[in-house]
Amino acid sequence: MSRIPLEKLTAALLLAAIALLSVNLKLRLSLAQPRYDAQDELGYFRSESAMQLRYARMVAQGRNIPELDRDAQYPEGAHPRREQALLMEYATGLCLRLLEALGLPAPSLRWFVLVWAAAASSLSILALYFLSYSLSRSRAVSLAAAAAYALSWAGLSNLIGSYRLESLALPLIHLSLAALCGALDPAETRFKRHAAVSGLCMAMALGSWHFAPFYWASFLAAYACVYWRRRREPEARRRLRFSLTCQLGSAAAAGLMFPSLRHALAGRHGSFGHVYALLFEKLRHGLVKPLDPAALSPEARLLWTGPFNSPEPGFLVFCLLPFAFMLLPRLLALLKREKSEPPSPAEMLIDALLILYGLGTVLVSRLLPFAVFLLPAAALRLPGRRRQSAGLAAFFAFVALAEGFKAAAPASPLNPFMRLSASLSREESQPGLSWNNEKDLLDWLKARKGAEPVLASYGLSASILAYAEKPVLLQPKFEAPEIRAKTMEFLKALYSGEEEFAAYCKKYQAALFVYGADMILDETPDGPRYASGSMGLKPDTAAVLFHFHPERLKHFRLLSQNEDFRVYEAGRGSAETPAPAPIYDISYYNPRVAPDGALKLDVAGVLRRRRARELKLFLARVLVRLGRRREALRLYEEASAAWPR
Repeated sequence: MSRIPLEKLTAALLLAAIALLSVNLKLRLSLAQPRYDAQDELGYFRSESAMQLRYARMVAQGRNIPELDRDAQYPEGAHPRREQALLMEYATGLCLRLLEALGLPAPSLRWFVLVWAAAASSLSILALYFLSYSLSRSRAVSLAAAAAYALSWAGLSNLIGSYRLESLALPLIHLSLAALCGALDPAETRFKRHAAVSGLCMAMALGSWHFAPFYWASFLAAYACVYWRRRREPEARRRLRFSLTCQLGSAAAAGLMFPSLRHALAGRHGSFGHVYALLFEKLRHGLVKPLDPAALSPEARLLWTGPFNSPEPGFLVFCLLPFAFMLLPRLLALLKREKSEPPSPAEMLIDALLILYGLGTVLVSRLLPFAVFLLPAAALRLPGRRRQSAGLAAFFAFVALAEGFKAAAPASPLNPFMRLSASLSREESQPGLSWNNEKDLLDWLKARKGAEPVLASYGLSASILAYAEKPVLLQPKFEAPEIRAKTMEFLKALYSGEEEFAAYCKKYQAALFVYGADMILDETPDGPRYASGSMGLKPDTAAVLFHFHPERLKHFRLLSQNEDFRVYEAGRGSAETPAPAPIYDISYYNPRVAPDGALKLDVAGVLRRRRARELKLFLARVLVRLGRRREALRLYEEASAAWPR
């Protein structure tokens, strides 16, 4: 049995240490989230992560994911097996069942999911190492590049406290690209094996994330450009053709194997068209949402939020500095016009993809993780032996240390990138919903007996389904057009009259309605009012009655409330209601009715006063700890004057 060379063994051990450090960092940051409670798992995951947690829990318990899931989209039901990519949920649940079968102590589901997602996503670190080594032939440089990616905020921030499909799909995409670049390496004699591995990883990625087909389409476009430029070189053409055959064959097999792909390719639901339509709308409006939401299509208003927004300058600065400095050696070489060998097909492919995803990130911030993985590999395109130099390895290692500090202490006052990004960021204008109030709501719903269908915003609905175990009318998996239409119908009814909203609840058999204060308070283009198609309100708008006048409701009765949420029973008129919290008292909003019948509210003033109260309370707590009690008392009094508790 041959011995492993010391250099390879050392590199393998260091690579494992880097991956473990990345896993540890992700877990530490996940446990530091305000939503984390060591004694209570309730409500930790939200939105799509909560939906995926529920399906993973089914698999771990030995239950089948239903073909028709009525509880997830009551009463007509959702079709998770044909509308959603479920590979990650099956993999997670089966791994947990394997631990139990081996007689090992079973961890809590939340802890296992966090560890599993952190470990699976760290496979991208291995992929970048192998990709970097095929380009540089330097283990030191490749290890330093992998470390910079492993510790980068941009590479791990999406995975903190979440259970996203990209936890598995992105590593598969990255492994596919690394194996493909190995196949295109002229020095690699076993290129067919690499091409086959690349195709297999891509097939698995296509079945694990609904976004993977978009990546594959962009990959084919970049690949076509590379092939066109190298088509006259026999060896390059032979490798490119064989690799493409493996990619196409694997994609075809994935289309037959995975129900979600088979259903989409059959054209039975518009799982892709709405994304292309959104991109068209963004380009049509110059990446800026129009002031009038009616200028956008209904689906664009619904989807153009959160990760589908274009990134702000402050966000890009914090994510990409100092990580983007890895490109400096290449930029200096270009400025000096240093001679270099013609680029290999792999280098051309990486450059083409980086350009595509760099531009794509400007359109959609969710594409940033793709560009971040490609950047270190693109940085290795240097002349001569400079890509193997100790100086380059040391420079990449320095970037890794800086990124590690930034990720380990993102809010530290010593973090210069936080200060710089803060100066370039707009003030947060969305009303923040308290985690304590959300947990209070989930506790209340969970304690209530019976399988009462609940109507709530689609993001919150996923938590209600996963943790309170109540059927919900809406859910955040927008791949199927039916749920998008149902959500838009909900928003239209919410900002119409009470009769229209009561008819919606009756149509879909809602027993409870969870009203969120943001349905009135959020006046941003990311809020539900904008998504409904009109920012205007009238005194008899259903949302206005739910927020300010529950006693006037004829078809809904207030059951419970806190400062962020109210729960109404549908189908019954108002009864004696509890005294409202100040946030629900219309007198604080300086209301007036315009000549055209529109209700004008000083929402911005209310939010400003609330933020002032929270800031003064925070400073008062700091002063108490410093022993400056008289000054703290003054701030407490100012906080109460700004906004009553």
